[in-house]
Amino acid sequence: MPLRCPDMLVELSRELDALARSEEDEAAFEAARVPYWLPVPPSVAAHRRAAQKMHDVARRLEAEARSWQLAT
Repeated sequence: MPLRCPDMLVELSRELDALARSEEDEAAFEAARVPYWLPVPPSVAAHRRAAQKMHDVARRLEAEARSWQLAT
């Protein structure tokens, strides 16, 4: 059975959240390898920014799915 568009948006949102958590985990792993008195590598900030962007897109997709469901 094919997914309806709101269902697809919700599933995509879940996948983006999972990917974002992976980025957050990678940022934490990389940061943990550096002594506290040294700056973390720029990749840590990049992973955190990527995670935030993915979470932002996931929230927008969820909102779109809700509005679509309310309209039907």
